[in-house]
Amino acid sequence: MKDYYDRNYKAIKSRSYLIWGLVTASLALVMVIVSVLTVAHDASTALIVTGFAAAAMWLVASIICLRIYYKDNRVEIKAKAMEIVETVEHAVKK
Repeated sequence: MKDYYDRNYKAIKSRSYLIWGLVTASLALVMVIVSVLTVAHDASTALIVTGFAAAAMWLVASIICLRIYYKDNRVEIKAKAMEIVETVEHAVKK
């Protein structure tokens, strides 16, 4: 079993959560679009409810995956954000 605290393994595992989070978010978006189309075409109520329920579940899965990614990389993300803020402030002062 790999050691999760090894930096390379943690980075790979964390990146996989980001990828799965984005994939499940796109699936949630597709399910919402399809569900709206079923409403527009007067489909059965069970089909509409199932579509929106599936979209909600995909959304929950994406939020969980992206939250895990953020918690693993919080320090790096905040450092990168501060670097961007400093760059913008420096550009505005010129």
